[in-house]
Amino acid sequence: AAANQEADWKVTILDPNGNVMKNFEAAATAAFTGTWTPDSLNAPNGIYTVELKAMKGSEIVTKNVTFVVENVL
Repeated sequence: AAANQEADWKVTILDPNGNVMKNFEAAATAAFTGTWTPDSLNAPNGIYTVELKAMKGSEIVTKNVTFVVENVL
């Protein structure tokens, strides 16, 4: 599966403690959109992980990226 091919997608956002904050899924598409906004009062500060998984037939491609949430009051 490649980013320009139709695939089944699963995207998971994990907080710094490994808790699932949001799941996105799309079937048989080359692109999809999704939005998640951290709860500014309850989301823990730290490094969040986005797990991207594309599945096409028996092929599964996984990529992880990270971003930082820092609540400033």
